[in-house]
Amino acid sequence: MTESNTALRYDQHTANRMIPLLDVLVTEFLDRTNSVRSLRRQIAKLVGPDGRLPETQPERSEGSELQAQLSTQLRECRLVTEELENLACEFDARRRMVRITGQSGEFEDGFEWYLGSSEVVSVKAANFAGA
Repeated sequence: MTESNTALRYDQHTANRMIPLLDVLVTEFLDRTNSVRSLRRQIAKLVGPDGRLPETQPERSEGSELQAQLSTQLRECRLVTEELENLACEFDARRRMVRITGQSGEFEDGFEWYLGSSEVVSVKAANFAGA
């Protein structure tokens, strides 16, 4: 993949101004992943040992509807991820943290924002605190 010369670069002030948008995107992603898990559990209850939906109605209709909902939720998760990538950000769901590129356009000199925080943290400061 070729890196663009127009990579987004953020200073701390601009990164902090992105927090409301990041909060909305991350919250939406987490809500949708919870829905994905729930839908997968519901579908698992309907499918047979061969992994196929029942042939009888209304179970087949219910399963098809659940699969359609699952596809929608997965697509929306991808769209949120793409939106974060368009902002030159990366979401770490395990840590509930967003990485934001810094002045070089790279994450190494960028920032981290944790869900629920009111400010970003410099990666350099975060690494120093963790050392």
